[in-house]
Amino acid sequence: MSDDTFIKLSVSLDLAEQIVRAGIDKASSLSVASTIVVVDESGIIKSMARMDGAAMITVQVAQDKAYTAAGLGMATESFVSMNLKDERWLMSLWGVERVAPISGGLPITRGDRVLGAVGVSGGTFEMDAEVAAVALSVLEEQA
Repeated sequence: MSDDTFIKLSVSLDLAEQIVRAGIDKASSLSVASTIVVVDESGIIKSMARMDGAAMITVQVAQDKAYTAAGLGMATESFVSMNLKDERWLMSLWGVERVAPISGGLPITRGDRVLGAVGVSGGTFEMDAEVAAVALSVLEEQA
Protein backbone atom coordinates (compact mmCIF):
# COMPACT_ATOMS: atom_id res chain seq x y z
CA MET A 1 0.00 0.00 0.00
CA SER A 2 1.36 3.41 -0.88
CA ASP A 3 1.88 6.27 1.56
CA ASP A 4 -0.83 8.36 -0.07
CA THR A 5 -3.71 6.12 1.09
CA PHE A 6 -4.95 4.75 4.39
CA ILE A 7 -7.47 2.26 5.68
CA LYS A 8 -10.44 3.31 7.81
CA LEU A 9 -12.40 1.06 10.10
CA SER A 10 -16.11 1.73 10.28
CA VAL A 11 -19.18 0.37 12.00
CA SER A 12 -21.03 -2.09 9.75
CA LEU A 13 -24.69 -1.68 8.84
CA ASP A 14 -25.48 -4.92 10.65
CA LEU A 15 -23.83 -3.72 13.88
CA ALA A 16 -25.45 -0.29 13.56
CA GLU A 17 -28.87 -1.90 13.27
CA GLN A 18 -28.20 -4.11 16.30
CA ILE A 19 -27.22 -1.06 18.34
CA VAL A 20 -30.36 0.81 17.30
CA ARG A 21 -32.55 -2.21 18.16
CA ALA A 22 -30.92 -2.53 21.61
CA GLY A 23 -31.54 1.19 22.16
CA ILE A 24 -35.19 0.88 21.20
CA ASP A 25 -35.62 -2.04 23.58
CA LYS A 26 -34.05 -0.12 26.48
CA ALA A 27 -36.01 3.09 25.77
CA SER A 28 -39.21 1.03 25.64
CA SER A 29 -38.40 -0.51 29.02
CA LEU A 30 -38.02 3.03 30.41
CA SER A 31 -41.32 4.07 28.76
CA VAL A 32 -39.61 6.86 26.85
CA ALA A 33 -40.08 7.55 23.15
CA SER A 34 -36.60 8.17 21.80
CA THR A 35 -34.65 8.59 18.62
CA ILE A 36 -31.54 6.42 18.37
CA VAL A 37 -28.92 7.23 15.74
CA VAL A 38 -25.73 5.40 14.81
CA VAL A 39 -23.19 7.24 12.67
CA ASP A 40 -20.02 5.96 11.04
CA GLU A 41 -16.53 7.25 11.79
CA SER A 42 -17.18 10.32 9.63
CA GLY A 43 -20.42 11.26 11.40
CA ILE A 44 -22.68 10.07 8.57
CA ILE A 45 -25.87 8.25 9.56
CA LYS A 46 -25.58 4.49 9.27
CA SER A 47 -28.85 3.55 11.01
CA MET A 48 -31.59 5.47 12.78
CA ALA A 49 -34.99 4.92 14.36
CA ARG A 50 -37.49 7.44 15.68
CA MET A 51 -39.83 5.62 18.02
CA ASP A 52 -43.55 6.28 17.86
CA GLY A 53 -44.28 9.36 19.93
CA ALA A 54 -40.71 10.73 19.89
CA ALA A 55 -40.70 14.48 19.36
CA MET A 56 -39.54 15.70 15.97
CA ILE A 57 -36.62 17.62 17.47
CA THR A 58 -35.15 14.40 18.92
CA VAL A 59 -34.03 13.40 15.43
CA GLN A 60 -31.60 16.31 15.07
CA VAL A 61 -30.49 16.20 18.71
CA ALA A 62 -29.68 12.46 18.54
CA GLN A 63 -27.80 12.96 15.26
CA ASP A 64 -25.78 15.79 16.77
CA LYS A 65 -24.94 13.78 19.90
CA ALA A 66 -23.68 10.91 17.74
CA TYR A 67 -21.75 13.31 15.48
CA THR A 68 -20.10 14.92 18.50
CA ALA A 69 -19.14 11.58 20.09
CA ALA A 70 -17.69 10.31 16.79
CA GLY A 71 -15.84 13.53 16.07
CA LEU A 72 -14.29 13.82 19.52
CA GLY A 73 -13.93 10.11 20.23
CA MET A 74 -15.44 10.47 23.68
CA ALA A 75 -18.74 10.39 25.49
CA THR A 76 -20.55 13.69 25.14
CA GLU A 77 -21.10 13.70 28.90
CA SER A 78 -17.33 13.39 29.55
CA PHE A 79 -16.69 16.16 27.07
CA VAL A 80 -18.93 18.52 29.02
CA SER A 81 -17.50 17.78 32.44
CA MET A 82 -13.94 17.98 31.13
CA ASN A 83 -14.47 21.33 29.49
CA LEU A 84 -16.53 23.00 32.19
CA LYS A 85 -13.21 23.62 33.91
CA ASP A 86 -12.28 26.02 31.12
CA GLU A 87 -15.40 27.84 30.02
CA ARG A 88 -13.51 29.53 27.17
CA TRP A 89 -13.11 26.13 25.51
CA LEU A 90 -16.80 25.29 25.88
CA MET A 91 -17.84 28.75 24.68
CA SER A 92 -15.68 28.37 21.57
CA LEU A 93 -17.89 25.46 20.51
CA TRP A 94 -21.13 27.40 20.56
CA GLY A 95 -20.52 28.53 17.01
CA VAL A 96 -19.65 25.06 15.72
CA GLU A 97 -22.61 23.47 14.00
CA ARG A 98 -23.74 20.01 15.15
CA VAL A 99 -21.72 19.96 18.38
CA ALA A 100 -23.97 18.68 21.16
CA PRO A 101 -22.11 18.72 24.47
CA ILE A 102 -24.93 17.02 26.39
CA SER A 103 -25.39 13.47 27.70
CA GLY A 104 -26.52 10.73 25.34
CA GLY A 105 -23.67 10.35 22.83
CA LEU A 106 -21.09 7.54 23.01
CA PRO A 107 -18.32 6.56 20.60
CA ILE A 108 -18.14 3.07 19.14
CA THR A 109 -14.51 2.04 19.43
CA ARG A 110 -12.16 -0.83 18.77
CA GLY A 111 -8.95 -0.28 20.64
CA ASP A 112 -8.05 3.36 20.08
CA ARG A 113 -9.95 3.60 16.76
CA VAL A 114 -13.34 5.28 16.55
CA LEU A 115 -15.65 3.26 14.30
CA GLY A 116 -18.69 5.49 14.79
CA ALA A 117 -21.00 6.59 17.56
CA VAL A 118 -24.50 6.31 18.95
CA GLY A 119 -26.68 9.27 19.92
CA VAL A 120 -29.95 9.12 21.84
CA SER A 121 -32.54 11.80 22.49
CA GLY A 122 -36.04 11.73 23.93
CA GLY A 123 -35.71 11.29 27.68
CA THR A 124 -33.88 13.09 30.43
CA PHE A 125 -30.12 13.43 30.02
CA GLU A 126 -29.72 10.48 32.39
CA MET A 127 -32.17 8.34 30.42
CA ASP A 128 -30.50 9.20 27.11
CA ALA A 129 -27.09 8.25 28.53
CA GLU A 130 -28.49 4.97 29.90
CA VAL A 131 -30.15 4.04 26.61
CA ALA A 132 -26.92 4.78 24.72
CA ALA A 133 -24.85 2.68 27.13
CA VAL A 134 -27.23 -0.28 26.93
CA ALA A 135 -27.35 0.04 23.15
CA LEU A 136 -23.57 -0.30 23.01
CA SER A 137 -23.69 -3.40 25.21
CA VAL A 138 -24.15 -5.39 21.99
CA LEU A 139 -20.42 -4.84 21.46
CA GLU A 140 -19.68 -6.79 24.66
CA GLU A 141 -21.96 -9.60 23.54
CA GLN A 142 -19.92 -9.95 20.33
CA ALA A 143 -16.55 -9.99 22.12
